[in-house]
Amino acid sequence: RAGVVAHPRQWRHGGWHEIVDPPRRYRIIARDRLKQLLDTDEKTLTDSYEHWVEDYIGKNTNRQKIWTESIATGSAEFVEGVKARLGLRAMHRRIHKENSAVYALKEPLAAYSPDFDGEKEVLRAKNRLLWDIFDNI
Repeated sequence: RAGVVAHPRQWRHGGWHEIVDPPRRYRIIARDRLKQLLDTDEKTLTDSYEHWVEDYIGKNTNRQKIWTESIATGSAEFVEGVKARLGLRAMHRRIHKENSAVYALKEPLAAYSPDFDGEKEVLRAKNRLLWDIFDNI
């Protein structure tokens, strides 16, 4: 949602609706697996998720880049599987080990940024070379 909406329920394409009011067909989230991983039932999953989101928003917590800036995040097997299923669309994307148990598939860095920050710092303005091609300009 990246600041476009105040609450995840306002973003129709997010996971909020998949968990709180799941569609009958064409689901994105594997609810049975999610319930199994969380050791919960259908009602508790929905109620707990709503409560977790409300608590998180109420705390005005900063986002965690591992979840918001990755194509896929999880175990090595999961992330490798996502990359394999993406096929050619995953070209130039690399898997990064975030910690001992979490891996993330990330987009490649852009060639340049407007501010020349981070890894591109060597390209900052004072290192540029101006071409004197046109004497009359």
